[in-house]
Amino acid sequence: RDLTPLRCDYRVSNPTRGERWVELTAGVMREPDGSVFWHGEVRDITECKRALVLEHDRLACFAASVPGAFASFRRRADGGFEFIYASSSAEELYGLSIEDMLRDAGTVFSLIVAEDQEHVFATIEESARTMTSWQCQYRITHHARGVVWIDGHSRPIRDPDGAITWHGVLLDVTARKHAEVAHELDRATARSSESTLHAVVDAVPDFLILIERDRRIRYINRLLPGYAMEDVVGRDALDFVVPSLRASVDEAYQAVLATGQPQTFETDVVLHDGSTRWMNTRIGPVTHEGAIVGATMACSDLTERRDAEDKLRASEALLRSVFESVNDAIITIDA
Repeated sequence: RDLTPLRCDYRVSNPTRGERWVELTAGVMREPDGSVFWHGEVRDITECKRALVLEHDRLACFAASVPGAFASFRRRADGGFEFIYASSSAEELYGLSIEDMLRDAGTVFSLIVAEDQEHVFATIEESARTMTSWQCQYRITHHARGVVWIDGHSRPIRDPDGAITWHGVLLDVTARKHAEVAHELDRATARSSESTLHAVVDAVPDFLILIERDRRIRYINRLLPGYAMEDVVGRDALDFVVPSLRASVDEAYQAVLATGQPQTFETDVVLHDGSTRWMNTRIGPVTHEGAIVGATMACSDLTERRDAEDKLRASEALLRSVFESVNDAIITIDA
């Protein structure tokens, strides 16, 4: 009809060699009487066909052995979309038959979650405009599995007719996404728990201190007057004890490390200006996987109480001395 060259592959049954693939290539011309003649050659391409089949089988095995699905996706010159190839794994990924995918790409697009569709098409257009790799994560609604996360990667090639074809892989990353969400929830819970713990610790009137085995201070919830955090964290806890009591405090600390039993004692601590505060201190062990790695110290400031007790004792002594110096009888009676 059009007098265009003829090319056709087909099979013949050879009486002695069995089924063979042949390739017919011919030019065509019309005779004055209206008849049409083809002049050309017929070649045996059986081995070539077998090599192609073998290569196809290898590709199919490769596609079946890797996670995800291989796909070739095309945007035609008229702007329409179509799948021209999809490996068998795509059926499980999308919940559609390969035939349905190749017949109508719209069946695939209709599965994309509505909130993700604009983003998917925007990344396709950007890849087509720049001819750079396409990469996009999006959700689909699988008829049996519910929401499935897909991570797509492909490279574009411009076809002679103006169309663009992307060849790449589609990965099911649902499990990874669920793990990321769970991890983020755990982190949020941990942050919330940490914030709660800090709020509780900050509300405690006592000094709460975490120290390493070498007595270095790693954390303290509040500071003595005159000190900044950098003056305290990293320092030896004994640096803040009056020199005369350091040996006894260290003895109590070593007992905690050796026995794992808490120790309680009272001691004077030194302020930045050289003055002292009287502290009631309780040291307990911090363990990790069965080993003692440090200790906690809870210190209550008893200075005001001690001063009050000292004043009370002084007042009682004064009153007693006054009573003892009076010659008159002093009597107290009840109601």
